[in-house]
Amino acid sequence: MLTDANQETHLNPVQQEWAIVVVGQSPELASGQAKMIGYLLGHHYEHIRLIHVPMSFSNGMDDMGKPSVRKVLHLIGIILVLWQTAIGLRLRGIRPVLYFPPAGPHLVPVLRDIVLLGLSRRLFVRTIFHFHAAGLGMFRANLPRPLRPLFDWAYGSPYLTVATAGSGLTDGQSQHGKTNLVVHNGVPELPAGIVRTRMVPPPIVRLLFVGLLIEDKGIFVLLEALALLKARGTEFEARLIGSFNDSFVEQRARAIVRRTDLDHDIQFEGELRGNTLLQAYADADIFCFPSFFAAESFGLVCVEAMRASLPVVATEWRGIPEVVEHGRTGLIVPPRASGPLADALERLINDPDLRAEFGRRGRERFLTHFTVERFCAEMGNVFAHAISSGFTLNNMSSSRGKA
Repeated sequence: MLTDANQETHLNPVQQEWAIVVVGQSPELASGQAKMIGYLLGHHYEHIRLIHVPMSFSNGMDDMGKPSVRKVLHLIGIILVLWQTAIGLRLRGIRPVLYFPPAGPHLVPVLRDIVLLGLSRRLFVRTIFHFHAAGLGMFRANLPRPLRPLFDWAYGSPYLTVATAGSGLTDGQSQHGKTNLVVHNGVPELPAGIVRTRMVPPPIVRLLFVGLLIEDKGIFVLLEALALLKARGTEFEARLIGSFNDSFVEQRARAIVRRTDLDHDIQFEGELRGNTLLQAYADADIFCFPSFFAAESFGLVCVEAMRASLPVVATEWRGIPEVVEHGRTGLIVPPRASGPLADALERLINDPDLRAEFGRRGRERFLTHFTVERFCAEMGNVFAHAISSGFTLNNMSSSRGKA
């Protein structure tokens, strides 16, 4: 993590002849990566010029990872825009730097990246890879051998890489990044109209899950844990917010609910956005995020929950334990384990004082570690380093890779 979020960047006139071309998901998509790209673009950086080339491969969370002709045409369009942008900047004497969030460990998006980066990356003077999705470094071994040289050609030897948590540094190191940094994600403060409405203590404790409703986000583990609580006679109500992107997963989830007699205890809310989603956090008592998603790098929803003073129960997976402090802001349990998950939820359901203490500490941790202002300040330092050989990393936590 960049330890001095307020460090100023001082660039001479020569160093100002740079532009950072940000290729990233459209901020309208309600994913963690899209939110962070939006926060990045909405911030003003002194002496640093950002140019956004939006990626809009998916129309919604339920469309992610699914190939289509429209996505192929969109890929071609992005490559043409990158060529036009990079060449245009160079003709004006401006040195372009490519900022790109690599795909997670899934074949279709990796193939997309190989095409996009392979056909455009060499037009840029330097490359910044920001690993919002984790696991790419380990994925190379799963590729067919003929694709591995293309993988190395597309992803190899970036000038600078950014991980969202210390556990993600290996992704940049595996691609021989010259410099590999950690910048924790952050979120803005809740708007004034969002207020907690829950009684203290509430008559029935409300649990909340927010995320894509897929197996790897832990929804079946969560449903099994809730069934265990029901069998123990523990009262609760649960709201699951997010979209199913597979009809089989939805059918299986609803079958578990019927079989375990949870019909009146669980609500599938679908995808919520804006203040409606923020109010859902404020209207909950415990946040639960049992993810073991292959591309999970940070768990931004856990920060959103802590911002709303919610205690968090989450898994020991990738960067999540760097966000949620076990025994201080929540409870960390093993992934894929419904029993320990049920035990942790039951402990918090039965202890309103512990919920309040974890929620208070989580709120404090958000304010000191995970604000959007800190994120943008640290990314400003990243950008300054990327365009200036004279900007040192003395106040940054980094891992030096091969040049």
